[in-house]
Parts: sequence; structure tokens; C-alpha cells
Amino acid sequence: ETPADDTAADTGTGEMACVHSCAEDADCLAMGTDIGLICTETRCVPSDPPDPCAGDAECVATFSGWNAIPCTMGGGECTVLAYVCVDLGDGTGGCAAPAGETGCTAPFGEVTATGLDDGADIQVCGNANAYCDTDLDPASCNVRCVDDTTCGGLTCNTDSGVCECSTDDQCTALEGGTCVDSACRYPGCSSDDDCINPFDGGTYTCQ
Repeated sequence: ETPADDTAADTGTGEMACVHSCAEDADCLAMGTDIGLICTETRCVPSDPPDPCAGDAECVATFSGWNAIPCTMGGGECTVLAYVCVDLGDGTGGCAAPAGETGCTAPFGEVTATGLDDGADIQVCGNANAYCDTDLDPASCNVRCVDDTTCGGLTCNTDSGVCECSTDDQCTALEGGTCVDSACRYPGCSSDDDCINPFDGGTYTCQ
């Protein structure tokens, strides 16, 4: 019997995985459409990757939607909405709804932001569960779960803020899912025939 190839792609479960390889940018198109990927070192990667997050404040601002309406110091852009101009974490401003006496509408809660006009703390409505996940490379904004309703069938570990599984029955995103160490794992591939290329070019092989 031929031994397994030790150079196979590691999916974390010891199984083979489908891997796409490109030779030029055209290999990263999907049905003739530019989906924002370019070919770099045989892999399709974002042509304009987002900057890594530097702290929780900018992630709270992003997941709270404060950047939807930009504002400037003393500009009054938020006044017509009865909103306030807050610092988005990078020195720029966005409009946020003040918490007020009636509080905030779920899933938002009361959070402390910095007013762009005077630098003072101000209570506004936002997603307090957003954070900068430095375990990712590059660091990216993420949101902690708060209860099982935010986990799509999984169970919320309220200590870590991570959605976890406890049984195989919870792992239904793909056929054959199993729960391993509180995380859902899914079968890899056994041959190139299992790999369907989602791109217009390049090769999609089982490695």
C-alpha cells in the first residue's frame, strides 16, 4: 500500500483539501467577473486587502454602523438626525444614536464612545460585542456571541464569546460534519474529482 503524502495540505483534521492554484490574474475571475482577487504566488488573494484592525474601538464603530454617515469636528452633519458625532477610532467621525432615556434597540446596547467635537465620553447605541481579533492574520474585526440565538444552531460559550458545538448533529453546514474539540469539522477530498473549480482558470486539486 502506498503511504500517504506527508506534503498534503493540512486542514487541521489530517485530511486532504481542495487547493486552487493560479498563474495569472485572469485565473481569479468568476464567470468573467472581477471579484477583487489577483494572482500572487500561485494563490488568488484580495487585490485591496483591508488594513488590520488596531483596537476594539474601530471594530465597535464598524459593527455599529457609525461609519455609514461621516461627520467632521464642528460640522453638524449629525444634527438633522438628532445623532452625535463620535470618533471612529482613527480620528475620523461618524454619526451615532445617543442612548437617551429610553435606551437602545436590540441587538444594540449602550456603549461609551468618544465625541469628536470635544473628546468627551458619550453614551451611544452600538454593538459592544465587537472586538479586534488579534488571533487572526491579519488582525480583523469580529463579534462575540452573547447567547445561542446568535450562533446559528451552535451553542454560545459566553466566557469566550465563541460559538461551539457539542454534538455532530449541530454540524450541518456541509454533509458529513462532525464535532471535534467543540468545533465543527468537515470532510476533505480524496481525489481531484472531488474539487470543483469556482474560478475561470487555474487548477483546483486535492492536496
